[in-house]
Amino acid sequence: MNKLKIYKHILFISFYILVFLFLTTCAPMKGPWEIREERIGKGFNLISKEDELEYSKQVVQKLEQDLEILNDPTSQRYIEQLGKRILKNSHLQHLIKGYDWSFKIVNSNEINAFATLGGKIYVNRGLIENVEKEEELAGAIAHEIGHVMGRHVSKEISKMALINAIIQAGVIISGEEGSKVLSSLFKIGGGVGAFFARLKFSRDDEREADYLAVQNMHDARFDPYGLISFFKRLKKIEEERGAPIWWLSTHPPIHERIEWISYHISKLPIADYYSDQRRFISIKNHIKRLPPPKKKEKKEKEKKLELEKVLNVPGNVAWFDTQIDLEDNQEIVIEALGEICLQKGNPKAWCSPEGLPIKTLQQPLPDENLGALIGKIGEESQDYFLIGSKNKIKVLKGGRLFLGVNEELISDNAGAFIVKIYVFK
Repeated sequence: MNKLKIYKHILFISFYILVFLFLTTCAPMKGPWEIREERIGKGFNLISKEDELEYSKQVVQKLEQDLEILNDPTSQRYIEQLGKRILKNSHLQHLIKGYDWSFKIVNSNEINAFATLGGKIYVNRGLIENVEKEEELAGAIAHEIGHVMGRHVSKEISKMALINAIIQAGVIISGEEGSKVLSSLFKIGGGVGAFFARLKFSRDDEREADYLAVQNMHDARFDPYGLISFFKRLKKIEEERGAPIWWLSTHPPIHERIEWISYHISKLPIADYYSDQRRFISIKNHIKRLPPPKKKEKKEKEKKLELEKVLNVPGNVAWFDTQIDLEDNQEIVIEALGEICLQKGNPKAWCSPEGLPIKTLQQPLPDENLGALIGKIGEESQDYFLIGSKNKIKVLKGGRLFLGVNEELISDNAGAFIVKIYVFK
């Protein structure tokens, strides 16, 4: 079999794997909401556990060059003790053993925490300073531990490797070739630090991590309601600031996650929970007195506007998935040409991306022209924005870009807009 046939065979298999992954990870949550613990950590993965542990050494070295680690023995000792208490008491030791666990604090004011390969957990000081109870902090850490236990990081990297077509004919990403794949993904993601701090998981992975957080908190006798309190506190901070918090930008809406977590808490046996609130407040105040994050000396290179995609957006599709994922505070420019017909057979119903100066009750944006090109960030979002023939947009909260027309009755529409999407890189 020649190379061309091999690559076609790989792409054919990859396509069906990706379709399967899309259908299984984007399905809405349905009851009964049970997790089969024997299935945790299983599923599609191109990275063996042995290679994951090996790569974690390289990742930590590069990552801690990108990030500013809080060099403070007092807070470091506390965060390690908190993490080890969760690990030590879990009834799922088979999912914990074999990893080189570590817990570190990043000197960043952003409210975030994330997991990397091999059991490396990072918590930003901004998260610690903005929670009010020890069990809330424990909930965030337990959630990130859950991502490692479920092997979600390596699974997500495997999917990204397929999507970005940077794997070879091997079944497993390993050795030197695996290192090249990781390097390519880190480059695409804007560096190792940004890659892991902004890594998005599927709905099912987030649900599984929430489930594992509940179980591990209960086992360690941290009140698992702390995870719900943590979500609510972050949502309140987000509303007060009027700016998005990355930790909340994952797929399942917060109300759905709270419902999911509450269900699994209700299944737990009664237990006495305890936390050292006095020590937590002492550590939190101690961290607040530490020097602020250092300003990066290197100036960011000037970003250039580059053409990302050219798409045909049909007039009879409610929302067109551009397959473009945007980051927080990212700027894009969208240009559109062509015409669509808002009513088949009506010569007066043709319009450009600017739409027709008509207002009806069937418009997502009621104050804008009927049929104008509009957009939104996130499949479930109702925060629509006007594009028209050309518009520069700054995305406050990252997510998938969808395009549509400013009309809800689209079944009798015809034609399409030709849309160019430019991204600052």
